[in-house]
Amino acid sequence: LNWNARLALIVSPINMVGVGLTESTMAAFAFLITRSNFLVGLSSTVSGLALLLVAPCAGCLADRVGRQAVLRLASALAVLSAAWVF
Repeated sequence: LNWNARLALIVSPINMVGVGLTESTMAAFAFLITRSNFLVGLSSTVSGLALLLVAPCAGCLADRVGRQAVLRLASALAVLSAAWVF
């Protein structure tokens, strides 16, 4: 295997642990706020659908303008959304 394949095999499980912790924490937080299993499921569904809709567009944009620019834009949007929540 080349370096990139080995790196992907090492980093992917670590990333998935982080994703799993984030999703379960967000679900627990949503349940503490709403006390509704339906709303927890709805928030998880909306999150998944948003990813499903945005990921192909982000991939096309990354092909046109470069991966670094798209990652910077995504990071800036994440910071703005976190600032908006707090």
